[in-house]
Amino acid sequence: MKLKYEMEMVEIGEEITAVPLGCDKEFSGIVQMNSSAASIIKLLEKETDEDTIVAQLKKEYDADEEILRRNVHAVVEKLRAKGLLAE
Repeated sequence: MKLKYEMEMVEIGEEITAVPLGCDKEFSGIVQMNSSAASIIKLLEKETDEDTIVAQLKKEYDADEEILRRNVHAVVEKLRAKGLLAE
């Protein structure tokens, strides 16, 4: 899986707003997220899977792997529901 569209990200305070570029009528709007969700989205720029994303985040963050796994799955499911993933 990977992102279907390139995402332009803008950081405003502690929140990050992403706008899908070249998006068709399937999705219109913005995606607001925190920095860990932004890290997940950046990893989704290339073909990957949830296990690989968790392994990469484990290197970056001092966090429990199970918590990372739940967070990755939640972000992936939200992106999937918005039609922003190519699978």
